[in-house]
Amino acid sequence: MSMSQGPFGGWEPAFYAVFARTANPMVLLDDDRTIVDANEAIAALLGYSRAEMIGHSMLDFIPPDEHEHHRLAWAQLQAMGEQTVDRTLVHRDGHPIPVQYAGTYTDVPDHGPLGVYVAIEIGSSPEREAPVHEADVTPLTNRESEVVRLVALGKTGTAIAADLHLSPETVRTHVRNAMAKTGTRTRAQLVATAFSERLIA
Repeated sequence: MSMSQGPFGGWEPAFYAVFARTANPMVLLDDDRTIVDANEAIAALLGYSRAEMIGHSMLDFIPPDEHEHHRLAWAQLQAMGEQTVDRTLVHRDGHPIPVQYAGTYTDVPDHGPLGVYVAIEIGSSPEREAPVHEADVTPLTNRESEVVRLVALGKTGTAIAADLHLSPETVRTHVRNAMAKTGTRTRAQLVATAFSERLIA
């Protein structure tokens, strides 16, 4: 069976290509919150190698006083399919790293249902968007899809503007429109949703 004829319709290579290349720190968690895979971005953020993170509980990288909050948030993720919070992660040397932490629960190629988590360091992405409460049912335009793909790769608004020969304000408008259409409130949530809804294929 060819890749394009598989159950993910060609999504598998796109998923792993972006997961590996993105500058957005990401992990894949199983039902026990064990890390099934981690990308280089989150390994670098926390001061570990990917190999050191894979197989560990996500709780190993979260302060003990946030473990119960994480348990409740994980239950919400499994019940509702998505979840977004501000979270603290712990660097290898012990210093705290505040992040926007967004997750979706979705079928992942080769693994089945997993939690797909994105952790964007607070302060690393200046283009924080206004809250959006309800999704617009209008599909993304081609340009919005292109911008979402670049956001998913971890590019800043300035870099996206340069790549697409647009003004930064136009890029911000496309991001806001994409967030409105996907019902997302932060860039971390937009990236998680882009993966779960296959918006980057």
